[in-house]
Amino acid sequence: MTCWTAAPAERAGQPFAPRPGRFTFFDWGDAAVSHPFCSLLVPARAARARYGAGVLPRLRDAYLEPWTGDGATAGELRRAVSLAWRLGAIGRAASWGRLFPEVAGTTSTANSTNSANGHSDSARWLLELLAEPAL
Repeated sequence: MTCWTAAPAERAGQPFAPRPGRFTFFDWGDAAVSHPFCSLLVPARAARARYGAGVLPRLRDAYLEPWTGDGATAGELRRAVSLAWRLGAIGRAASWGRLFPEVAGTTSTANSTNSANGHSDSARWLLELLAEPAL
């Protein structure tokens, strides 16, 4: 199973659903080429925070259902989601690093605060690599 997708990380779990017959404009400035299973990371984390970890297996299986016709077994798909969870965390960390790069020689409090927040958010996402994937 090899497929890649443009993953708009800045959507923060909101669906991208253009309406038929209308032009839709979207800023893909924070997008990345990624495996489509990586896009499950943010909504899964939001669902876990809101409804508890017990909702994750159902969410994962519902997400994977359209992929079952491609010949991959449920176990293979679940393994791919587990790997994508970690890969998605790397993408999120890189995204935060791009949003708040360290600005050399800047004394502005706003810039140093944003940079520090971006670095701590990047580090928090990288810590996901050490944890067993929730899915």
